[in-house]
Amino acid sequence: MNVSRSGYYAWVVRPRSNRDIENAELTAKIKAVFADGRHVYGTRRVANMLAKQGVLISRRMIRKLMLVAGLTCKTNRKVKVTTNSNHNPSVAPDL
Repeated sequence: MNVSRSGYYAWVVRPRSNRDIENAELTAKIKAVFADGRHVYGTRRVANMLAKQGVLISRRMIRKLMLVAGLTCKTNRKVKVTTNSNHNPSVAPDL
């Protein structure tokens, strides 16, 4: 990792930054809203629900925190119809 031993141990004992603490709190709130939305809420809905709770945060920040937390919303896919039963040609007999 190209990090000195003393630099690593200095990083280990360093206290968490205010930004890191705030991101952890926001991630917990985002996870709660995401779970309440049955894992289908994207950044827009999460932002709206957090705004109703009084937490103002941008969609880009929500997206970043969701990616770090591994939260991806479920999407419905269109069903591709592959059978056309309304056709004119006669169907061959099943021998």
